Amino acid sequence: MAHGSKRSRSKRRSDSFGVEAGGERISEPLLVTATDVCLWMTFLGVTVCFGGRAAAGQLILVIGASLTAGCWVLQQLVSRGRGFGWTGSAWLWLMGVAIGVAQIVPLPPEWLGAISPRIGQVLMLSSDKSPASLGTDVWSQLSLAPWESASGLATFVSYALIFLVIAQRLQSLAAVERTMLVAGMFTVAMAVFAEAQFFASNGKFFWIYAHPYVTTDRSPKGCFTNHNHLAQFLALGIGPLICCVLRRLEPLDAERNDSAGRSLNRGLTIAISLGLCCTVLTGLSTLSRGGLLATAVAIAVCIGAFWRLGRISAELCLGLVVVVAGMGAVFNLTGNEAALAARVEGESGRTHIWQANFAVAQDFPILGTGVGTHADAHQLRLEHPIEGHEYTHAESSYLQVMSETGFVGLGLAIVFVVVCLCWCCGALRNPEPRVNSIAVAVLASLLANLAHAVGDFFWYTPSCMLLLAIQLACVCRLYKMTREKTDLRGQESGVSGGTGRVRQLISLATLGGVVAAAAWMVSVKLPAARAEPDRMRYITLSLAGPAFYSDDADYRQAQHEKRQAAIRAARLDPHDSNLQQTAGLAYLEWFNDRQEQSENPMPLAQLRDAVKASAFESPKAANEWLDKAVGKNMKLLRIATKHLRRALRESPLRAYCYVQLAELGFLDSADKATELAYLKQAVALRPHDAEILFAVGKNVLLSDNVDAAMPFWRDAMQHNSQVRAQITRLLVEHVTSDYFLTNLKPEWSALATLAQAFDQVARKEEAQPVWQKCIDEGLTRLKTKLSAGEREQTFLTIREAYTAIDEPDRAISVLLTGHKQMSNSLAIRTQLAWDLYNAGRYSEAAEHLQSCAARNPDDQALQQAAARAIKERLRTVAGTPKENPS
Repeated sequence: MAHGSKRSRSKRRSDSFGVEAGGERISEPLLVTATDVCLWMTFLGVTVCFGGRAAAGQLILVIGASLTAGCWVLQQLVSRGRGFGWTGSAWLWLMGVAIGVAQIVPLPPEWLGAISPRIGQVLMLSSDKSPASLGTDVWSQLSLAPWESASGLATFVSYALIFLVIAQRLQSLAAVERTMLVAGMFTVAMAVFAEAQFFASNGKFFWIYAHPYVTTDRSPKGCFTNHNHLAQFLALGIGPLICCVLRRLEPLDAERNDSAGRSLNRGLTIAISLGLCCTVLTGLSTLSRGGLLATAVAIAVCIGAFWRLGRISAELCLGLVVVVAGMGAVFNLTGNEAALAARVEGESGRTHIWQANFAVAQDFPILGTGVGTHADAHQLRLEHPIEGHEYTHAESSYLQVMSETGFVGLGLAIVFVVVCLCWCCGALRNPEPRVNSIAVAVLASLLANLAHAVGDFFWYTPSCMLLLAIQLACVCRLYKMTREKTDLRGQESGVSGGTGRVRQLISLATLGGVVAAAAWMVSVKLPAARAEPDRMRYITLSLAGPAFYSDDADYRQAQHEKRQAAIRAARLDPHDSNLQQTAGLAYLEWFNDRQEQSENPMPLAQLRDAVKASAFESPKAANEWLDKAVGKNMKLLRIATKHLRRALRESPLRAYCYVQLAELGFLDSADKATELAYLKQAVALRPHDAEILFAVGKNVLLSDNVDAAMPFWRDAMQHNSQVRAQITRLLVEHVTSDYFLTNLKPEWSALATLAQAFDQVARKEEAQPVWQKCIDEGLTRLKTKLSAGEREQTFLTIREAYTAIDEPDRAISVLLTGHKQMSNSLAIRTQLAWDLYNAGRYSEAAEHLQSCAARNPDDQALQQAAARAIKERLRTVAGTPKENPS
């Protein structure tokens, strides 16, 4: 094997950063080449696997990082050169690892109470003061989802390994430039692929994989399931690409004297420039607000810094501004600007989720709730959930870091940022233009990342973070070169490891640490990768409704496959609390399905009521009766209970598991107090979740305590229209409208649904006061400030209420007022036209019907009504008798 000490050095001229004259490169040892191959193959593999979001990408990340570090450590072990180079950032990585370890290791109760006293208040059933039958074992970890936190720690360790290896691997300025060029080319390749996949889309990723949630035909996505992540990835490549263009504009002396070299350099410059334009345009076409901000920041920093350094003239700077403005004009002409404006105006609920995360951080201020807990932990303080929105992430990198790792983790992240900025500023002070050009490029990428991170949490996307880590390792290396003013001449860089024996011992110890870390990281990531195909299969089948299938038999077979996929996924990844909960629910669904086909088709609710009403003398007697009544299907209920309990052992934040365990409490002859404790725990974890509140209220209602269920259902009705309809259907036949209005206090938007429900069960006398309340509150509502959509819906609802109480003239009067105030509302005018027509007021209806028919040429009923109304109006004018409208 060729070693660094055997390189030829005597007659090669180098600049102060080890660049050989004429661009000649020194051959690399085999293990160094293997390090490079492992690094870039890891980056490629992670990026292809949906940016590292997929479990397979996470597994590739830890394996690739381990192989990259292992090859580099082996090179140090066999090399006779100097030892490891210290970047000055190792202490930051170690502190990050320490935070992760602190979150997942079991702690004594007094330590846990001192560091995070809120845990004992939140997990009421997981303390030593609760009966063992009420829930999980006594909780002893800071993280409320330890396995998720361990997975996050493994990802962090992978970033650390890759960063530290690159920072040591780069031995010269030429190597740094090559690394920046490769990083830029990766972004160009991603932009080209994203556009090709978008314009030639069949809806599938890589034209072969159908993702259950995302398609590729609505906006460019590349290898990412989220357009924001693609936009960030491309923004991180803008700085390196601009740097590469400027580098090609300043060729080496040998290139200046060689016509072939000048021609090649010109071609490369044009190619990189075109790649830069493609990257920027693709980033804009993603319609990502944060991506647009990141792109603007990257371009602005590069143009401003290069002009300030004198690398570009004022004319070139103006030209770049014109080019960027031109691309923006193209973006506008394609119609994308309007779509982006619509997205900016849309309601995303960001302020609500930000407030919830800040409140969680205040409750868990030191080390947070644990990495990976956000999806459940934010529900502790989310006061205004938006229907249909699921906040898997905090929509802000800083706030999610703060809530999951506390102010200690946020402080460490800020220190990381400050250190990186210091590297960039230090390298900027280097008089070598090639050095400060790279520093500008990395600074642009860093600031673009930090700006976008305010409104999105993409720090969990490995490919984006790896692309940034690679650039930061480059500028870190340049910073060290600048401070040390080292004449490397292409030699291996590093701090002397002492004697050869000491250096070898250090290398051996480091290699052992890398191997141990690799084994642990793979053990953490492998179960999720194995379970991923079944998990995705379950999701795909869950999204397909009955209408998707040809007949009932086909649908039932698909449901069986869905349940089996959930069960297999839970078996392959026993540490994923979400998969365990899903498997438990799948067994419950399987039980109900089999009960429907059994000789004694008793559903779970009836079975529970029967056990409670029988008042068996002992749990053994109850179980004997259950075995006789249900038979083999009882096994499904017991397995479901096992999965639900395991889900809580992995993460006690799974509120729905507590609700299900309360419903299954009769299997263990749990008393009413025990079941109530389960339900209180569920509400404590998700105090404003409509589905949880509905389920808790329903369980309370089963105990014949209607009044006790009302507070839960009152809150549930405010946040979810589907839950509101379920509650209405349950109560409408059993209570009066006055009881409903007094105890549940429905909002105005729910009054029409309530009144319709009373009408449907033939209780029109109960519906009358509800319709009247709907009218009174609606008229008051019209006097307040409403959006156009809210005002339109209010007029239509009041009209519906007047029609329901047999006052059609007032209904028409309300619509006439609405049309006067909102003349552009097609919905109001169409309804007005039909009401006038049905009332026989053809002269008034004709104008409105004619206008609506012109705007809806495919509506045959509207066309016929318009023609008839015009005909009747003409007859009226001519004095001829009217036709019978029937």
